[in-house]
Amino acid sequence: AAAALHKASPKGAGKSEEAGWSAPLMVAVVDAIQPVVEARLKGDGGDKPASAKVVNAVFLAGALSFVPGVSLPTRLVNSVQALFEPSSVEKDSSELLLQSHVISSLGKICLLDASLAKKCVKLFLKELSCTPSAVLRNNVLVVLSDMCVRYTSLIDPHMPLLAMCLRDDNDVVRQHALVLITRLLCTDYVKWKGPLFFRYLVALVDDSPIIRQQARNCLLKVLHPKSGNHICHSYLVESIFVLNDYTEHAVYNKFPSTPEERARFSLAGDQDKRREVYALLLGESSDEQRFQTTSKLCEEILGAVADGAIPLESADAVLGDALHILSSKEIRLSAVQRFQNAAAGAEEEEEQKSSAAPSGGNMVAVAAKSKLLSQIVKRNVMQNVVPTLAALKSVMERAHSSLLGDLMLTLGQIMRDYKTEIADVFASNRQLAKELEYDLRLAEGRSSDVKNRSFASPASLAASASRKRKGSSAGKRKSSIGTPPLLVANAVRAAPGSARKTPLSVPRLSSSSS
Repeated sequence: AAAALHKASPKGAGKSEEAGWSAPLMVAVVDAIQPVVEARLKGDGGDKPASAKVVNAVFLAGALSFVPGVSLPTRLVNSVQALFEPSSVEKDSSELLLQSHVISSLGKICLLDASLAKKCVKLFLKELSCTPSAVLRNNVLVVLSDMCVRYTSLIDPHMPLLAMCLRDDNDVVRQHALVLITRLLCTDYVKWKGPLFFRYLVALVDDSPIIRQQARNCLLKVLHPKSGNHICHSYLVESIFVLNDYTEHAVYNKFPSTPEERARFSLAGDQDKRREVYALLLGESSDEQRFQTTSKLCEEILGAVADGAIPLESADAVLGDALHILSSKEIRLSAVQRFQNAAAGAEEEEEQKSSAAPSGGNMVAVAAKSKLLSQIVKRNVMQNVVPTLAALKSVMERAHSSLLGDLMLTLGQIMRDYKTEIADVFASNRQLAKELEYDLRLAEGRSSDVKNRSFASPASLAASASRKRKGSSAGKRKSSIGTPPLLVANAVRAAPGSARKTPLSVPRLSSSSS
């Protein structure tokens, strides 16, 4: 109505004439609000329900603040501000209606008054964290997001409190928080700083199917491409520590947060949801990023536990998630997955993938790049991943860790993926091959996940590799694309019947015979 009156004003009217229609309205608004304010300040009539006239007057005050050429008198602004009563007690329906309009109108006035915004932002934040009313929390959230656009530096330090609404008890508040935070991220008023990304991750596995799907669309189809397709990969390793609420690492999960905030966003007791998040992040990663993730997992989690930098007793969940990721199908390179699908007889699926592949010179370049990356990954697995797992196996055996079965499943998966390359590793340490064969058989019998799967035993792989070497000429060395030169050299230099050592030797196998 106020905007309609403004448009109806004569085009040639001056400021005083243009705002002439608004003066009676503002007088009527003040006359409606002032008696209620005075009564509440005196303590008389504070419990009386607010009338519809007062609610309409408050709404009109906010609408008038957005009309060009209209300046609200200080008395009116103070009256609206005096009606705002933050409270941790549930309000009745009439008072709740009044307070919701007071928050909305006061937020509109703050958008045009920077000094008032600085005074009111603390009141809004307190109301957001204390009020039991979902209606008021929702209105405060909308006001603060609008203020973030107008006064970015004023609201940005308080973004963790706004992100708390992503775990609100009310579905509508969670959905609005998701939409508003996404809008701020898309328009660059807010950056991925502090714990914001990890708070956003929890929305991917929200209890509401609507919010869950909306969060995945926002993150994976809007925000991830906007970042250059790197945010999912960049934060994956740290997300293991954050989602498990593990704070003993020297670098990860060190941003300031309250115990309530950590508890609200922790998925420490929900393994299925955590692993669903990891699968979604890995699904958006390229082959290069998956390779980098594998290296970081081995160095910063598996290697740290093997070296004692991370205590095994307190990091069971973190280590279990890392082992699960290493053995998951999502982290495998697309070349490895294509090979396994072809071996399983999935020719039709491969034809569909090849039809979507690039053509011409681009196809040749992609194939060459994929082949080179596959060789690098194989070398990394043989030189870094397998030795780290072997060292970790020794540590877990001494500690009688319950995750030893998960580690053996990871080793078994690596053996299935890299049968040819791993044969050279086991050929240089027959004792380790026999131990792994025995442990893998036990793990296979205990796990229902691999009950129907078969894999070549380490001992048979080692024997096969030895037979191949004996059949080759003495002046030539067998070469393999995926075999690390260092491990090949060790295998060749080892004299028959002598104790052989490789980087795979675990501490308790200081000497072994072939």
